[in-house]
Amino acid sequence: MKKAFACLISGVLVLALCTCGCSVLVPHGESPGGAGHPAGPAASGEMTGLEGVTWYLIVFHTASGRSAEVLPGTKITALFGGEGGVSGLAGCNRYQASWTQNEGGLYFRDLAVTELYCGSPSGIMSQEAMYLSFLQRTAGYRIENGLLTLTNAEGSPLLTFSTANPRSP
Repeated sequence: MKKAFACLISGVLVLALCTCGCSVLVPHGESPGGAGHPAGPAASGEMTGLEGVTWYLIVFHTASGRSAEVLPGTKITALFGGEGGVSGLAGCNRYQASWTQNEGGLYFRDLAVTELYCGSPSGIMSQEAMYLSFLQRTAGYRIENGLLTLTNAEGSPLLTFSTANPRSP
């Protein structure tokens, strides 16, 4: 009985260590809207249409103009807080960052991501890396017909989200 209880406690401790405190700052250059730039409406509490809803990624847009859907069996989300925080699921790992908005721009900084590895479905870690990279390249957004599209500095689409959960993995 004592051995079974000790094994149970050990298992719970291992699980707790594996699931907490696993974050790392993802290095990136200073983005516009980072330190030294004026705070936009998000920092002042003005609603932008982004906050308070879970956005589900439905499409990646590549530089060549092609679009790719999220891998089947995966889910990528973004939940914008009214106080300048965003968090969600990047496919395998959870992430959080700060966001600011000014003069029509939308910028992410201080991105932190858990460090789990997922082996399936095939390509999930590459998809996650692309998503996190696109977040860091975001410089604007638009909401049209219930879809949120994050854009780069040239106004080209990077990521398109919907408020409707496209699938449950």
